[in-house]
Amino acid sequence: MRMSREAARATYLEAASAWQQGKRWFARWVVALLAPGTTDDGTPGGRVRLTPFNAPFGQMKFRDSYFDQACVRVAKEENMPADAFVGWARVDHFTGANLDARALLDGVLSTNGKPANTGAPSATWLAMMALRMFPLADDGRLRCTGWQEVRLSREATRRSLIWPLWRPFFDGAAIRTLISHPALELERTRGGRWVPRGRLRLAGLGVSAVYGSSRRTRSQGDGPLGPGVLLWPT
Repeated sequence: MRMSREAARATYLEAASAWQQGKRWFARWVVALLAPGTTDDGTPGGRVRLTPFNAPFGQMKFRDSYFDQACVRVAKEENMPADAFVGWARVDHFTGANLDARALLDGVLSTNGKPANTGAPSATWLAMMALRMFPLADDGRLRCTGWQEVRLSREATRRSLIWPLWRPFFDGAAIRTLISHPALELERTRGGRWVPRGRLRLAGLGVSAVYGSSRRTRSQGDGPLGPGVLLWPT
Protein backbone atom coordinates (compact mmCIF):
# COMPACT_ATOMS: atom_id res chain seq x y z
CA MET A 1 0.00 0.00 0.00
CA ARG A 2 2.93 2.37 0.46
CA MET A 3 3.41 4.01 -2.92
CA SER A 4 4.83 7.06 -4.64
CA ARG A 5 2.78 10.00 -5.87
CA GLU A 6 3.10 8.77 -9.44
CA ALA A 7 1.78 5.32 -8.55
CA ALA A 8 -1.03 6.82 -6.48
CA ARG A 9 -2.04 9.14 -9.33
CA ALA A 10 -2.13 6.21 -11.74
CA THR A 11 -4.33 4.30 -9.30
CA TYR A 12 -6.71 7.26 -9.05
CA LEU A 13 -6.93 7.51 -12.84
CA GLU A 14 -7.69 3.81 -13.04
CA ALA A 15 -10.41 4.20 -10.43
CA ALA A 16 -11.90 7.19 -12.29
CA SER A 17 -12.04 5.17 -15.50
CA ALA A 18 -13.75 2.28 -13.72
CA TRP A 19 -16.25 4.71 -12.16
CA GLN A 20 -17.25 5.98 -15.59
CA GLN A 21 -17.90 2.40 -16.61
CA GLY A 22 -20.24 1.90 -13.67
CA LYS A 23 -17.72 -0.05 -11.53
CA ARG A 24 -17.77 2.18 -8.46
CA TRP A 25 -16.50 -0.19 -5.75
CA PHE A 26 -12.84 0.34 -6.70
CA ALA A 27 -13.08 4.14 -6.51
CA ARG A 28 -14.81 3.94 -3.13
CA TRP A 29 -11.82 2.05 -1.75
CA VAL A 30 -9.18 4.22 -3.43
CA VAL A 31 -10.51 7.56 -2.14
CA ALA A 32 -10.77 6.07 1.35
CA LEU A 33 -7.23 4.65 1.46
CA LEU A 34 -4.86 6.86 -0.54
CA ALA A 35 -4.06 10.59 -0.35
CA PRO A 36 -1.99 11.34 -3.47
CA GLY A 37 -1.53 15.05 -2.62
CA THR A 38 0.01 14.49 0.82
CA THR A 39 3.28 12.69 1.52
CA ASP A 40 4.81 11.39 4.75
CA ASP A 41 7.81 13.72 4.67
CA GLY A 42 6.15 16.64 2.87
CA THR A 43 8.30 16.29 -0.26
CA PRO A 44 6.95 15.59 -3.77
CA GLY A 45 9.04 12.41 -3.98
CA GLY A 46 7.86 10.96 -0.69
CA ARG A 47 5.43 8.13 -0.09
CA VAL A 48 1.80 9.16 -0.08
CA ARG A 49 -0.14 9.23 3.15
CA LEU A 50 -2.77 6.61 3.94
CA THR A 51 -6.03 6.71 5.83
CA PRO A 52 -5.72 7.50 9.56
CA PHE A 53 -7.32 4.11 10.20
CA ASN A 54 -3.87 2.80 9.26
CA ALA A 55 -1.73 2.96 12.40
CA PRO A 56 1.24 0.59 12.04
CA PHE A 57 3.61 -0.41 14.79
CA GLY A 58 6.61 -2.71 14.67
CA GLN A 59 6.61 -4.70 11.41
CA MET A 60 2.89 -4.35 10.62
CA LYS A 61 2.00 -4.17 6.93
CA PHE A 62 -1.29 -2.57 5.96
CA ARG A 63 -2.78 -5.21 3.66
CA ASP A 64 -1.65 -8.22 5.66
CA SER A 65 -2.39 -6.92 9.15
CA TYR A 66 -5.56 -5.04 8.30
CA PHE A 67 -7.28 -7.05 5.60
CA ASP A 68 -5.78 -10.47 4.90
CA GLN A 69 -5.51 -11.68 8.51
CA ALA A 70 -9.13 -10.81 9.28
CA CYS A 71 -10.42 -12.32 6.03
CA VAL A 72 -8.52 -15.59 6.58
CA ARG A 73 -9.70 -15.91 10.18
CA VAL A 74 -13.33 -15.17 9.28
CA ALA A 75 -13.28 -17.58 6.34
CA LYS A 76 -12.11 -20.44 8.59
CA GLU A 77 -15.04 -20.23 11.00
CA GLU A 78 -18.63 -21.12 10.14
CA ASN A 79 -20.22 -18.62 12.52
CA MET A 80 -18.12 -15.64 11.43
CA PRO A 81 -18.74 -12.77 10.84
CA ALA A 82 -22.31 -13.18 12.20
CA ASP A 83 -20.97 -13.53 15.75
CA ALA A 84 -20.03 -9.83 15.68
CA PHE A 85 -23.70 -9.01 16.18
CA VAL A 86 -24.30 -11.27 19.18
CA GLY A 87 -21.02 -11.58 21.09
CA TRP A 88 -17.90 -11.92 19.02
CA ALA A 89 -15.15 -14.42 19.73
CA ARG A 90 -11.58 -13.39 20.40
CA VAL A 91 -8.70 -15.49 19.08
CA ASP A 92 -5.02 -15.67 19.98
CA HIS A 93 -2.25 -14.16 17.86
CA PHE A 94 -4.53 -11.61 16.19
CA THR A 95 -3.89 -7.85 16.51
CA GLY A 96 -7.34 -6.61 15.57
CA ALA A 97 -5.75 -4.33 12.95
CA ASN A 98 -4.61 -2.03 15.75
CA LEU A 99 -8.17 -0.77 16.16
CA ASP A 100 -9.02 -2.49 19.44
CA ALA A 101 -7.27 -1.60 22.70
CA ARG A 102 -8.35 -4.92 24.24
CA ALA A 103 -6.66 -6.92 21.48
CA LEU A 104 -3.11 -5.99 22.51
CA LEU A 105 -1.69 -7.10 25.85
CA ASP A 106 1.81 -6.01 26.84
CA GLY A 107 4.14 -8.48 28.52
CA VAL A 108 4.03 -6.61 31.83
CA LEU A 109 0.29 -7.29 32.02
CA SER A 110 0.22 -10.92 30.90
CA THR A 111 0.47 -13.92 33.23
CA ASN A 112 3.65 -15.30 31.62
CA GLY A 113 5.42 -11.99 31.00
CA LYS A 114 5.09 -12.24 27.23
CA PRO A 115 3.04 -9.99 24.91
CA ALA A 116 -0.25 -11.52 23.81
CA ASN A 117 -2.73 -10.55 21.12
CA THR A 118 -6.38 -11.61 21.33
CA GLY A 119 -8.33 -9.77 18.65
CA ALA A 120 -11.86 -10.28 17.35
CA PRO A 121 -11.73 -11.24 13.64
CA SER A 122 -15.42 -10.68 12.92
CA ALA A 123 -15.50 -7.18 14.38
CA THR A 124 -12.24 -6.35 12.61
CA TRP A 125 -13.53 -7.64 9.26
CA LEU A 126 -16.71 -5.56 9.57
CA ALA A 127 -14.65 -2.49 10.46
CA MET A 128 -12.44 -3.01 7.42
CA MET A 129 -15.45 -3.29 5.13
CA ALA A 130 -16.70 0.05 6.49
CA LEU A 131 -13.53 1.98 5.58
CA ARG A 132 -14.95 2.91 2.18
CA MET A 133 -17.56 5.00 4.02
CA PHE A 134 -14.77 7.32 5.27
CA PRO A 135 -13.25 9.09 2.23
CA LEU A 136 -10.19 11.33 2.44
CA ALA A 137 -10.04 15.04 1.64
CA ASP A 138 -6.58 15.73 0.28
CA ASP A 139 -5.43 19.25 -0.57
CA GLY A 140 -1.98 19.03 0.98
CA ARG A 141 -3.48 18.74 4.48
CA LEU A 142 -4.93 15.30 4.93
CA ARG A 143 -8.39 15.04 6.46
CA CYS A 144 -10.67 12.05 6.76
CA THR A 145 -14.39 11.73 7.35
CA GLY A 146 -15.06 10.85 10.97
CA TRP A 147 -11.66 11.96 12.32
CA GLN A 148 -11.14 15.11 14.38
CA GLU A 149 -8.15 16.69 16.11
CA VAL A 150 -9.33 16.40 19.71
CA ARG A 151 -7.96 14.51 22.72
CA LEU A 152 -10.64 12.58 24.59
CA SER A 153 -8.39 11.20 27.34
CA ARG A 154 -5.05 12.18 28.90
CA GLU A 155 -3.06 9.20 27.66
CA ALA A 156 -4.29 9.55 24.07
CA THR A 157 -3.30 11.55 20.99
CA ARG A 158 -5.32 14.28 19.27
CA ARG A 159 -6.36 11.81 16.54
CA SER A 160 -9.90 10.79 17.36
CA LEU A 161 -12.62 8.92 15.52
CA ILE A 162 -16.11 10.36 16.08
CA TRP A 163 -19.20 8.39 15.11
CA PRO A 164 -23.00 8.56 15.63
CA LEU A 165 -25.58 5.90 16.41
CA TRP A 166 -28.82 6.24 14.46
CA ARG A 167 -32.12 4.76 13.40
CA PRO A 168 -33.67 3.70 11.05
CA PHE A 169 -31.44 1.75 8.65
CA PHE A 170 -29.74 3.93 6.01
CA ASP A 171 -28.32 3.02 2.63
CA GLY A 172 -24.68 3.69 1.77
CA ALA A 173 -25.21 7.21 0.42
CA ALA A 174 -27.17 8.27 3.51
CA ILE A 175 -24.53 6.80 5.84
CA ARG A 176 -21.72 8.66 4.11
CA THR A 177 -23.71 11.88 4.37
CA LEU A 178 -24.52 11.41 8.04
CA ILE A 179 -21.05 10.53 9.33
CA SER A 180 -19.59 13.57 7.54
CA HIS A 181 -22.33 15.95 8.71
CA PRO A 182 -21.02 19.26 10.20
CA ALA A 183 -23.37 18.81 13.18
CA LEU A 184 -20.90 16.16 14.45
CA GLU A 185 -18.02 18.62 14.72
CA LEU A 186 -16.99 18.80 18.36
CA GLU A 187 -16.71 21.85 20.58
CA ARG A 188 -15.61 22.15 24.19
CA THR A 189 -18.04 23.18 26.89
CA ARG A 190 -17.19 25.41 29.85
CA GLY A 191 -16.96 22.27 31.94
CA GLY A 192 -14.26 20.86 29.65
CA ARG A 193 -16.37 18.23 27.87
CA TRP A 194 -16.28 17.63 24.14
CA VAL A 195 -19.79 17.63 22.65
CA PRO A 196 -21.19 17.84 19.08
CA ARG A 197 -21.56 21.44 17.96
CA GLY A 198 -24.88 20.73 16.25
CA ARG A 199 -26.34 18.54 18.99
CA LEU A 200 -29.72 20.26 18.80
CA ARG A 201 -30.06 19.07 15.19
CA LEU A 202 -28.90 15.49 15.72
CA ALA A 203 -32.24 14.08 16.89
CA GLY A 204 -33.83 15.33 13.67
CA LEU A 205 -31.22 13.38 11.72
CA GLY A 206 -32.15 10.16 13.50
CA VAL A 207 -29.07 10.23 15.77
CA SER A 208 -29.55 8.90 19.29
CA ALA A 209 -25.94 9.09 20.54
CA VAL A 210 -22.44 10.20 19.54
CA TYR A 211 -19.26 8.39 20.59
CA GLY A 212 -15.57 9.06 20.18
CA SER A 213 -12.29 7.18 20.53
CA SER A 214 -8.74 8.57 20.52
CA ARG A 215 -5.68 6.87 19.07
CA ARG A 216 -3.07 5.83 21.60
CA THR A 217 0.70 5.50 21.17
CA ARG A 218 3.11 2.62 21.68
CA SER A 219 6.87 2.44 22.07
CA GLN A 220 7.29 1.14 18.51
CA GLY A 221 4.71 3.35 16.79
CA ASP A 222 1.02 4.01 16.83
CA GLY A 223 -1.23 2.38 19.36
CA PRO A 224 -4.82 1.17 18.97
CA LEU A 225 -7.98 3.20 19.31
CA GLY A 226 -8.90 3.48 22.96
CA PRO A 227 -12.26 2.63 24.55
CA GLY A 228 -15.29 4.43 23.17
CA VAL A 229 -16.41 7.53 25.08
CA LEU A 230 -20.05 8.70 25.12
CA LEU A 231 -20.00 12.36 24.05
CA TRP A 232 -23.71 12.98 23.59
CA PRO A 233 -26.20 12.85 25.16
CA THR A 234 -24.26 13.75 28.30
